[in-house]
Order: sequence, then structure tokens, then C-alpha cells
Amino acid sequence: MEEETREEIYREIMNHYFLKADTFFLGKWCGVPRDRLISEGMKKKAIQKFYEKIKKEKVASRPTVQKWFGINGEKKPTRTQVLKVSFALKYAAEECNDCLLHGISEPELQVNDYVEFIAMYCLDHHLSYQDYDKMLAFFEQHYSEQIEFRQTTHTEKLKQCYRELREAGKEEFLLWMCQHMDLFKGYSKVTQDYFVRLMDSVYDCIRTKIRRDMQDLLVDTGFLTWARTNHIREEQYKEAIVRYAKNELRHTGISDERKKELNEMRYFASIIYSSRSYMKHILVELCRQVTDETEVELDFEFSELKKELKKMDAAYISNLLTVAEQKEETLRLSKEKRSSEGEKRDTIEKQLSRQKQRVKQIQRKDLLIPAQYICQSRYIKSHGELYDREEAQREFVDFADPIMEACGMRPINPEYELDYILLQCYGEWDMGLFAEVFEE
Repeated sequence: MEEETREEIYREIMNHYFLKADTFFLGKWCGVPRDRLISEGMKKKAIQKFYEKIKKEKVASRPTVQKWFGINGEKKPTRTQVLKVSFALKYAAEECNDCLLHGISEPELQVNDYVEFIAMYCLDHHLSYQDYDKMLAFFEQHYSEQIEFRQTTHTEKLKQCYRELREAGKEEFLLWMCQHMDLFKGYSKVTQDYFVRLMDSVYDCIRTKIRRDMQDLLVDTGFLTWARTNHIREEQYKEAIVRYAKNELRHTGISDERKKELNEMRYFASIIYSSRSYMKHILVELCRQVTDETEVELDFEFSELKKELKKMDAAYISNLLTVAEQKEETLRLSKEKRSSEGEKRDTIEKQLSRQKQRVKQIQRKDLLIPAQYICQSRYIKSHGELYDREEAQREFVDFADPIMEACGMRPINPEYELDYILLQCYGEWDMGLFAEVFEE
């Protein structure tokens, strides 16, 4: 991305009005119009109205609630907190989904997760949070570690089952769930499959991009001449390149330029001739060099996006891909906690709290950032140096929105900051990647 384009994006971001969580919830929960000029006094009155609505229900500490409404800082409510508020306000599941999708930009209630499947039923029947917890306890206490959860895609089947069971009594509803416990693996396989396919596609794009540069390096480093002399076939290139580079790097008096070429050739070979995707290579391309230093002073939301991008490391991706195991362990600990007392219960509760932190749900950014990379790679391949901003933007949106819909996420909307920046990466004269906005 050209420096001029990046500076233009910064200016646009600073002058653009975004729909943030506090503005959404001031409107949704307290009836405050979505106006950018909401005074501190209006916010305080809104909080008072909010507490009158939820009565004595404990949804979060008062300082936390204040931050939800933009007082003494800004903080989005968590998914669990949105659920608690939805119970307190007697929302139906559809209204809770509105808060998740448009308030905190998370996926709608997940039918594959027993916690949220039961929540849907309780919300639609306007049951209390206490009733909800009792139903959770019943399901958890009947869980057996002998159950093998089906690691398949059955979201639509469960949605249809819910529609058929919605008017059933609590006992009948829970009995059906316990009889079909293997369906509630705790995460969306559809979403995970999309994530894996997108990452594989990014890797394919990386291979295609560097293959062109590799040909020049094979010539410039002398490898091709050496390979022909030694009758090295192309399927042997991966190991041969490593061996050749190591031998050449041992020579005394080797120039820095040649060292750079040899190391680059070896790095490219590890990508081109690999039989599988390496996450570290993908992350280098998607996240670039994101640091805490920047010459531009960023507002809160923009800084939060930067932090989220920095979190996309190998450990984060590993947690996304091992969510099945993490969810099973969470359920096992939840059951053990229900049947424990005293100090043992306190110990398990701490373990459960730590375990829940390991459970990562795939978010919109996890899909949209690689989707943008793929779209831009394809656009360059099909259009070469010809570039049309509207056309490139449209191709990205047309590619990304069906993925969002399939994963129970809201479509791209420039009212929100992440979406706006992704679209602004398509400048008037050239385009760049999301991570490049944060580069030094």
C-alpha cells in the first residue's frame, strides 16, 4: 500500500462517524436516538433508565455497565453479558441476536452449543435466568464422557429441530436434547470449515505470488545451473535448495546481497514445495508487522482493532482449530462443578474459568481479513495493472457476504469500523491489505 493511500485512510477514519457498541446499546436498551452528539448527561440518564428496566438483575458491575454506555471509558459487553441483559429485559431470542450481530458484531446464537440452544428456548418463553441455569444444570448433569460428539455440519438440521421443539414443554425439550446430546458439539463446523478453506486459499495465493519471484532467484543465485549440472529433478528442489544455500552461505567473503538472496530462496522453497499449509507463513502475510508505535494518534475503536490484529498469532489460531476439544473439556468441568461442594467446587470453578478463556470462537475479522487477501490476489491475477475501485470493492463484498450469512454473522456494513477500513483499503488509485493500514 502506498504511503499516500494509507494517510488518506487515516484521514477518512478520523473524520468518519462509526456505529459503536455504546451508541447501539444506548438506542437498543434505553431508547436514545443514534446521534453522534450524545451528551454525558444523556448517557447518565440512560444508565438510570437501564437499571430501572433490569430491576435487581445482576448483569455486570456498575463501572463495567458505565463503560458500555461510554462513561469513564468504552467497553463492549461480552457475549455472556449480552445474554444476561437479554434475560433481564425479557427479550426473545431474535432480539438477543440483534444485540449480538449489530451491537458487538458477533455471530448469532449458536444452535450447536447446548448453552445457547437452551438460551434460545428460555428467551423465547420469557423464562428467568434462574430457570435457564436450572435447565443448563440438568443437561450438564446428564452428560457422559462416553458421548462422541458428531464433528459434522448440522446447523440447519438443528435450526429446524428448534423450530419444531420451540412450543414443547421444558421437560420434553430437555429430554430431546439429552437423547440427541451428540449433536451439541459446542461450535459451528460450518464456520470452522470456511475458516480452514480461506486459510488454505490464502496459502495458495502466497505460493502463486512468490513462485514468480522464485524463478528469478533460482537463476540469480546460480542454483539452476548447479541443479542441471548435478541432474537434480524439480521434485527434489526443496531439499536441494536447502543444501545448496547452506553450502553457499559457508563461503568466506560472501556479500550481504548474496546472503539475502540465498536466505530468501530457502524461505520461498519452504512455502512453494511444502505439501501442507504453514500457519506462520499465512500470518506473516495477513498480519504483517503490527507494532504498538504509530505516528498517528488513534481513537479507541481503531486501537482495539490493532490489538485484535496482534492477537492473531499461532496460539490464537490453534485455539480456534482445537475448539472441539476445548468445548468438551469445558462441559466436563461444568458437570463436575455442579456435583461438587466447598473447596473442591471453588477449585473446579477456577479451572473452569481458565478453560473458558481458552475457548475461542471464530470472529468476523478471522474470516474477512483472509477473504480480502484472496479477493485482492484474484483481482490482480485477472486484471493485471488495470484497477477499478468500485469493481474491486464489489468483488470483495460479493465474495464475503455469503460467507457471513452462512456463518450466522452480519453482512459487511461501512457503518462499522472494521468493515469501513476493509472497504477503504480499496483506494482511488491502488488497493492494499487490512494489516498494511497499521504498518510503520
